[in-house]
Amino acid sequence: ALAITLITTNAIILGVETNTLAETMMENNHWGYKVTEVFFCVIFTFELALNICAVGPRRWLKEDRCWNLFEAFVVSTQILDLGVEVVLIIADMADAGEDLRGNVSTIRLIRVFRLVR
Repeated sequence: ALAITLITTNAIILGVETNTLAETMMENNHWGYKVTEVFFCVIFTFELALNICAVGPRRWLKEDRCWNLFEAFVVSTQILDLGVEVVLIIADMADAGEDLRGNVSTIRLIRVFRLVR
């Protein structure tokens, strides 16, 4: 129940963030969205690691293999998305960074599919 609540809340926040950016035509979002994005990334990564440790890697790959691999893929894309943003901030790539940021943000759509499970 807690996992479903977290996934739903994350999806709602992603939707509100996307809508806000579309309405205001802003290139950068509010820092509060970044904080919640990092929070959910940490929680989902911890949950995935805990799940793998609890049942063991072999059993984790056997039981619900497709869903588990899908969850690992979604969490990995979330980590990749945040990692790319950190690199762009550190490198301060104003022109190229904006182009990359637009392309990488499409990865976020994949995270919404966690609700399907």
